[in-house]
Amino acid sequence: MSFHKTKILYLVFICLMGCGPIPTSDKEGAKEVNRVDTHYKEQGYVLGRMERSEKGSCVFILRIKEEEGVLYDPINGKDTWTSDDWGWVKFARLRMSNRCDDRSPVQIQDFVRRGAKNNK
Repeated sequence: MSFHKTKILYLVFICLMGCGPIPTSDKEGAKEVNRVDTHYKEQGYVLGRMERSEKGSCVFILRIKEEEGVLYDPINGKDTWTSDDWGWVKFARLRMSNRCDDRSPVQIQDFVRRGAKNNK
């Protein structure tokens, strides 16, 4: 009987040892993301999303996370983006007539995919 108790205690001990603390790499990864986010914000970038559009001559839509409901029409760089890319974008609003009714034209100065290997 004591053999079974010893075996059960040993199994419980092994199970408890496997349930350790959360690895620090997850915490460090979150800190790194925050550091990169802060870097881009300080450089004048905003978090945005490029989406493919099926409407008219506006092939892409730029949505800025902090500007709910505001849409932009990027006039350059369309060959470098894929649909639904999230990233840090720096752009300039253009003083020209709108190509699309619901979007303001902008020129993309830089777009860095969020989580890309080339993040600073």
